[in-house]
Amino acid sequence: TSGIAGVYGDPHIVTFDDVEYTFNGKGEFVLVKSKTKNNNIEVQGRFEQMDPNLYGEVRATQLTSVVAKGNSSTVIEVRRRAEYARCVVNF
Repeated sequence: TSGIAGVYGDPHIVTFDDVEYTFNGKGEFVLVKSKTKNNNIEVQGRFEQMDPNLYGEVRATQLTSVVAKGNSSTVIEVRRRAEYARCVVNF
């Protein structure tokens, strides 16, 4: 069977079986792991402390990087770009 899972916000997690919760752990964690004859996949996520905002310290973490590898695939990593490296595009 297939399903949809996700992470959003500070961070809120929705699992493949539609369970919703908030997770504020800091560090690197395995988000998905399946090891069968036909499917061997692992997805890891890095959660880091959120930066202070206008009101001060934010007591939450955010998902800043996701790494995935399946069967014979290459490793794929997606990272949140640092604030100083972002550009503003005006149309």
